Amino acid sequence: MKKHIYFLIISFLFAIPMYAQENNSESTTATEEQKTAVKKDKPVRTPWNSGLIMGGKTSIVPGKGTLRFELVHLFGSINNGFSDLFGVYADGANVRMGLSYVPVKNLQIGVGVTRFNITTDLNLKYTVLEQTRKNTMPVSVTLYGNMAFDGSDKEAFGTDYSFSHRMSYFSQLIVGRKFGKYVTVQASGSFSHFNSMPDGVNHDVIGIGASAKIRVTSRISIVSHNDFPLNIESISEYSEFETAKPNYQLGAEIITTSHAFQIYLSTSNFILGQNVYARNQNELDSEGIRIGFLMTKL
Repeated sequence: MKKHIYFLIISFLFAIPMYAQENNSESTTATEEQKTAVKKDKPVRTPWNSGLIMGGKTSIVPGKGTLRFELVHLFGSINNGFSDLFGVYADGANVRMGLSYVPVKNLQIGVGVTRFNITTDLNLKYTVLEQTRKNTMPVSVTLYGNMAFDGSDKEAFGTDYSFSHRMSYFSQLIVGRKFGKYVTVQASGSFSHFNSMPDGVNHDVIGIGASAKIRVTSRISIVSHNDFPLNIESISEYSEFETAKPNYQLGAEIITTSHAFQIYLSTSNFILGQNVYARNQNELDSEGIRIGFLMTKL
């Protein structure tokens, strides 16, 4: 009887490693197959042609080592018609020039200067997830943020001035998807904060955004980008406050072998996200609409 028991114990001890080895082999094979499947499922091709869409941001980060120059120009209001060429030669233009660089895969860093209050911004964009061709990942997810420094004279910040009053912050989560060969859409949620704002104006703003691209030809697309500040009383510092107006933008994008150009109409004369969501007071009329122009190197 004891011999039988010993035999069963020894057999059991030998069976465990053999079973484990077999399972491990099957697990390794399954893991390798999954990796091969994921490896074959590449990111979708060119959901957006540029990292910018008008004054807003798209979900893409270009390849490692990419250096790009960015120019966004908003002209004056179109309400004077031909007398100032629909605002092209009018006062009130706003311009941002910037540079961006991708030091490592999926991470972009940048710097820019905007004419409004000679504001300098430092920014980061990071791709968390990329949409893939076989829908292993159905959407792209990107994080964007900037820190801006208002260059106004210190008298503009009141008697208790400190350098921190110049600072504002903008953070954004962007989720996008390309449908077929011709349509790309994205939605975003954002949070803006200003260290210093005039009395009666909130320091914090939450907003949502929506963008779309419809490809017409291999080089021409219709593009739209819209920003909607939200009226949220729970984060307001005042019992009565005025929310900034929505920013509507619609235009055309033309790409060459090395550049992307966008010509569009906009209801905001601000470019940086935090200023658009917190300060825009333009309506969707001839006094609020202005022509915009964007150029960036592909």
